[in-house]
Amino acid sequence: MESTGSDRLERFQNWRWKMPAALAIILGYILIPTVWGLTNGVILGLTIVPDPGFRAEIASVLSAEDLDKLEGSYFARIPQEKRPVVEPIVHKYLQRVTWLPIHIVSNFIIFVVLGLLVGLTNVQRYWFIIPIVLLPATLTILNAPVVTNWGLTLTVVIVVQMSTLYLTAQFGNWMRSRRRNSRRPTATRR
Repeated sequence: MESTGSDRLERFQNWRWKMPAALAIILGYILIPTVWGLTNGVILGLTIVPDPGFRAEIASVLSAEDLDKLEGSYFARIPQEKRPVVEPIVHKYLQRVTWLPIHIVSNFIIFVVLGLLVGLTNVQRYWFIIPIVLLPATLTILNAPVVTNWGLTLTVVIVVQMSTLYLTAQFGNWMRSRRRNSRRPTATRR
C-alpha cells in the first residue's frame, strides 16, 4: 500500500510538535540540576559562608592548612578523617536556610527558558506535558534532606512551573507571530 501525500503530511505534522517538545524536555533535564546548583551556590555562598558563626565552628575543626584548601568552597578537599565532624556543622547551617524562595527562583528561571522555547517553536498547545515529564527531576531536587515542609514546597513549585511555562509559552508564541507578521509585505492603499 502506497502512502499518499496527505498521509505524509499528517505524519510530518505529528512530528512537527514532538521534536521541539522532546528538545524542551531534554533541555529541562539539563537545566534543572544546572540552574539549581548555580542558584544554590550563589545564595549559599552569600548567606552561609560569610556567617561568622559558621566560620568560627569550621575553624575550630579544621587546621589553617585545611581552611586554605577550602577557599574555593570545595567540600571534596576536606580531609577524609575530618568530614564526619564538618558535615553536621554544614547540615546545621543548611537547616537555617529558607529553601522555598530558592526553589521558586530556580524553577522560575528554568521554566521561563523552556516556555519561551515552546512558544517560539509553536508547540505551546502541549505546554502541560513538559512539567509532567520533568517531575522526576523536580522530585529529585526536592528530596534534599534539608527541605522541611515537603508538601507545601512541592505544591508551590508545581504551581510556579505550570504558570511560568504557560505564560512564557504564550508570550513566545506572541513573539513568533509578531515576527512572522512583520515579514509579510503590507498592502499599499491607493
